[in-house]
Amino acid sequence: MIVVDVNLLLYAYDPDSPQHQGSRRWLEEVLSGSGLVRFPWLTLWAFLRISTNPRVFVRPLSPAEAHGAVMSWLEQPNAGIVEPGDRHLEILGALFRDGQAVGPLVMDAVL
Repeated sequence: MIVVDVNLLLYAYDPDSPQHQGSRRWLEEVLSGSGLVRFPWLTLWAFLRISTNPRVFVRPLSPAEAHGAVMSWLEQPNAGIVEPGDRHLEILGALFRDGQAVGPLVMDAVL
């Protein structure tokens, strides 16, 4: 199973990003493949928030474009939403307390 991070999605939809071509190609390949692709709600919300922000992008997506992108991903037969399990907070707490997930790594641990 592939769990998608927001940075890859933003690169895939920002033609000005140096990572645009590779990210776009990767996203198209995984969504057209047979492996499971899962999107955390946190990732989808971040994509909607950041991709439409004119302070972040020279050419932000319109709300309709951003929503359409999300819907197009989720309409793929191998795609879906991943939800935190019952032990999510317990596992995250252990990673956090052990110092393995601090600062920017907290979001990676959440995913």
